[in-house]
Amino acid sequence: MFLWFAAFTVLGAILGVVFGIILEPGIGITGNTAVEATAGTDMTIYDTILGFFPENAVGALAEGNMIQIIIFAIVFDLATSMITKHNPENKTLRVVKDVNAIVQKVISLVMYFAPIGIFAIVAEVVGTSGLEVVLQLGMFLLVFLIAAIIHLIIAILVTSAKARLNPWHVTKKLQRTFVVAVTTTSSSVAMPIKMEDSKNLFGMSDRINNLVNPIGTALNSNGQTMFLSVAVVFLAQFYGIEMSLSYLIYAVALASISTLGTVLQYLVEVL
Repeated sequence: MFLWFAAFTVLGAILGVVFGIILEPGIGITGNTAVEATAGTDMTIYDTILGFFPENAVGALAEGNMIQIIIFAIVFDLATSMITKHNPENKTLRVVKDVNAIVQKVISLVMYFAPIGIFAIVAEVVGTSGLEVVLQLGMFLLVFLIAAIIHLIIAILVTSAKARLNPWHVTKKLQRTFVVAVTTTSSSVAMPIKMEDSKNLFGMSDRINNLVNPIGTALNSNGQTMFLSVAVVFLAQFYGIEMSLSYLIYAVALASISTLGTVLQYLVEVL
């Protein structure tokens, strides 16, 4: 499972870099080449692994740190299972399931207002920065869109071949997830829909569905990885920075690692 996550994550970063180089979204826009680079904070492998474990579970929930939330959820689930095994009357698991159902319902209700929020954000950007800025960034979005479509096609074809399904049928069954993911640009918001369709339309068991989809949402953020890699190329072209092969490999590696969540802030500071 994790090898598949890693493969598609790296693929997303590579596609972002490749299409950024081919279509050159940052060429033609004048940037300030005299910008001073600010040094990021060094982070060792030890610090990265240590960052997987929350100091405070409530704090991890408040910050939306998906990796720490998943680690805490696994430990909490193991402890709950141990207690329930020796005390079948314990109702903690039932309460957790009820809370989960309520949260998913709340997310479903919020999704109805997502298009209005997106419209308001775009309107605010156009109103404060002008239409020219939006048009200049249009090429960047076009590159990202093309790379995302190619990545999606590859993912559907590989998944269909692995599961021995018709790619067209797979695409049709995923259309609700596509619509929610595109309109909200959030895999977390789309996750309840994806889990529901995985069970009802694809016949996925609860055991696999409840494990793969939440972990995949946290570790397999291919859109984020692709966005970061396109952004690296875009900014390098914008500021006239020469991109060597080692620079591009470094960008792909960092963009891929960023999906772990705990090093995302470090990645932003470095890039």
